[in-house]
Amino acid sequence: MVHSEHITRTCICIAILIFFGITANQLECKDKTANITSSLQRPVPNNIIMPKSTNKARPPDTDNSALLIIHMQNDTVNEGGYMDFLPLNNIQKIIPNISLLAKKMRTAGKPVIHCYMSVKSDYSDALWPYWNNHNIMEKDFFVEGTWGAQIIEELSPKDGDYLNEDKSYNSFYGSKLDKTLKKLKVDTVIITGVHTNICVFNGAAGAIERGYSVIVIADATAASSVTIHKAALEGLESRGKSHFRLSRSSCCFLQTQSCISKYSEFSINGRISS
Repeated sequence: MVHSEHITRTCICIAILIFFGITANQLECKDKTANITSSLQRPVPNNIIMPKSTNKARPPDTDNSALLIIHMQNDTVNEGGYMDFLPLNNIQKIIPNISLLAKKMRTAGKPVIHCYMSVKSDYSDALWPYWNNHNIMEKDFFVEGTWGAQIIEELSPKDGDYLNEDKSYNSFYGSKLDKTLKKLKVDTVIITGVHTNICVFNGAAGAIERGYSVIVIADATAASSVTIHKAALEGLESRGKSHFRLSRSSCCFLQTQSCISKYSEFSINGRISS
């Protein structure tokens, strides 16, 4: 009997301790919540001044420019390529404009850089998150050594051109492009290629974020539809403006002929008005 009473008392004591322990924890949590809520409701001092950049946006400079041709490869441009399930008309239409720009840049002694995708067959060296779905691909996509990964014949690299091997949808990410441009003392990149809403967008944004001024050639870039193309350009313009306050980079959009005509101004001041 005594043993039973002892067990009962012990259980009661344990129950009391547990109860008060939980209550204490609840009170502590309430105190912390109240402190957090109070700090959130506290008015922000109006004497805080956001830093302002002393740099003025640098207009695109044709004297220090390079042409980037992004991912104009069989897999993205031609029938039989991985992306031929998309309409190719808009993409193929830009080939003559890119070819014309490349010719003009070479004549002017400016760098022409071919940014091309090339990854291993198991995608083990691919860097961009989009590649996580490579296992569901029905055929090779930009796999090194394949026809699909080759630069299209109409834009095949010429003597003196540069090649930049990409492992992602951003030509600057995980590649030597930034180092190459710095070595060439380039501060303005003229961007052409595909797709405006993917690789062109990411490449242009990567350039802006690294302080380069950017000229996107509207009729030498393309997406699967005109609507997507225009939306991407608008998004890129917005992306660029968000960086202008705190950097010296700038971004503008030109047509092929407008860009070419600007190169006649080299002897004047080498500047393009944005």
